[in-house]
Amino acid sequence: MKGLGRIAILLSLASAFSCMPREVNVDALLTRIRNDFPNERYSVTPSVASIFIDESLPGGAELKAIMDDLTGMEVVVIPVDSSHTEESNKVFRIINKRIDRQGLALIGKFRSEEEKVDVWLVQSEVISDLVVVNQTNSYIYVVRFKGEINKRKVDELIHPENRPILEYLYRLKAH
Repeated sequence: MKGLGRIAILLSLASAFSCMPREVNVDALLTRIRNDFPNERYSVTPSVASIFIDESLPGGAELKAIMDDLTGMEVVVIPVDSSHTEESNKVFRIINKRIDRQGLALIGKFRSEEEKVDVWLVQSEVISDLVVVNQTNSYIYVVRFKGEINKRKVDELIHPENRPILEYLYRLKAH
């Protein structure tokens, strides 16, 4: 009977640990993406990037409010061959699967003929990372916003009427 008791305790502990949220390591995730796909990487100072936000676009004010809370931004630009749409879609799916497996929560998904945008965040007491994956005909952009991010501000940003600013995000790297 001692053996059954130990097994029951081990199963209980295993079950308890599997229910615990695992630590999300966005740095490791982005490193793996950069290692697996040819890319250009930019570190952007949020205060400088916020200067270039077009507040006249729907969602511009909401994005600027989030930028005020950030401590860092990173943009990974992955070129894709526009004549091979299926290959581009495959890379987009691979990146999103990796983000999902890392434990981020998908909070918004926007599609148009020219672009696909998925918005992910680290779900915890405090939102520490927001990751936007944007696929265009020629590039896939992975934009990471790092800092203590207010959930209410994120909800306002991803509201459907603010979609134009989400499609605009990747353009920040050009500045």
